[in-house]
Amino acid sequence: MPPFSTTNTQESDDPTEIIIRLRNCEKQIDQSTREFRRDVNRLITGLLTLGIISASFLHFGMPADRKMAKANQEIDVAWKR
Repeated sequence: MPPFSTTNTQESDDPTEIIIRLRNCEKQIDQSTREFRRDVNRLITGLLTLGIISASFLHFGMPADRKMAKANQEIDVAWKR
């Protein structure tokens, strides 16, 4: 007695065909996993870059030209008093 058919065509029931399809599915899953990891790595890199830039502005304060403008403004206010 032949095994129970799971599909409508005999080619689809061929074990070799089933193995080929399973391997193709496995390759697609591997590719999707690689793409997901790459996207996560890009996201982490972007967030770290943004954090580093923000931290550097907090650490070093305002850029030099703004510091000078603020200092000049404070001097002008002091002279007017």
